[in-house]
Amino acid sequence: MVTSYSSLHLFLQAAPIPATSDVVTIMATRGSNVRLPCKSTGYPTPTVTWSPAPATSPRFAVSAEGMEISDVQIQDEKYYQCDVSNIFGKTTTNVHLVVTDPLQVQISPQSSIIDDNGSIGFACTVSGYPVPNITWIHVRPDGQNETVTSDVQTAVTPSTRTSTLTLTDARSLGCRNLPLPSVQRVRDKRGQS
Repeated sequence: MVTSYSSLHLFLQAAPIPATSDVVTIMATRGSNVRLPCKSTGYPTPTVTWSPAPATSPRFAVSAEGMEISDVQIQDEKYYQCDVSNIFGKTTTNVHLVVTDPLQVQISPQSSIIDDNGSIGFACTVSGYPVPNITWIHVRPDGQNETVTSDVQTAVTPSTRTSTLTLTDARSLGCRNLPLPSVQRVRDKRGQS
């Protein structure tokens, strides 16, 4: 009795799985770790190309799941494109990394009492990303808010992100012998206070 064996190898070849054509937005806080998604599946094993190319830094690592960025920095915020290709096709994933830095506000002085015709200056120093916009607000004795615009001088020093408010006549805001609250509205570019 003669027994014969034969083997058959079956190789399935496939193009990379198509990605969504929309831009995927990923938000990360400065100093955190983040993964930009880009699955690379297919046979033969696809080639993955990121643009812009990851920096030659240990903070960037490319895997089959995407690109890992550790200790995210403000300068990492940009649009990234991941191309996955093999001999059967190509697919692209577009990722927008948005980096934020928590808003911090320091006001000095916190409050002050001024006499009629007196003047006072306040400074508001901010940090955070996106760079915030500052609007000075006066809280009237009746609790209503009003934007401070008359009888005042304001100045902004971009390098230190400081806004100063100089009030030349407290009576113009109805603040006679009352503590003058240094209330301001600080919003980032996305409108978040």
